[in-house]
Amino acid sequence: AEPLQFSIVLGVRGGMAATADNLLTMVRRLPPGAIWQVIAIGKANMELTAMGLALGGNARVGLEDTLYLRKGELAPSN
Repeated sequence: AEPLQFSIVLGVRGGMAATADNLLTMVRRLPPGAIWQVIAIGKANMELTAMGLALGGNARVGLEDTLYLRKGELAPSN
């Protein structure tokens, strides 16, 4: 059987907060061999994307997740 694939989405209004603890909680619950990506919305986008990659996951990035590179600096493009 093919490995299961998961998208861990954090920071969406009404969902789990975009925190390192929440990402670790979700990753620890994945089945062995799972393929996963982190999608972090808002100001924790860069931090959690880097953390997800360091933990062996994949990342999705784009202006639909955050409009800023850092506080006050708009991203010029995807």
